[in-house]
Amino acid sequence: MKIFKGEFYRISVLTDKLVRLEYSQTGSFEDRTTQLIYNRDFGQVSLDYIETSNVLDIMTDYFHLHFNKGEFNAENLFIELKGNFAV
Repeated sequence: MKIFKGEFYRISVLTDKLVRLEYSQTGSFEDRTTQLIYNRDFGQVSLDYIETSNVLDIMTDYFHLHFNKGEFNAENLFIELKGNFAV
């Protein structure tokens, strides 16, 4: 697992397919055990990232997350899935 944390956000890449996004105007985040996830040790994840003071890009084999550091909204945050998906 890799965690990227700013003053008001925390982005946790749990696996190469699973990301957790948290935003708090107070800058506090909940770390206690949840009903669904008892073991938070997901191990190492293979990813690349580019981070500047204003932008964070995270790339795995399955997604590309782009975040213009600020509030979580459609202008600042998007996730592009990689691969061919069909129903």
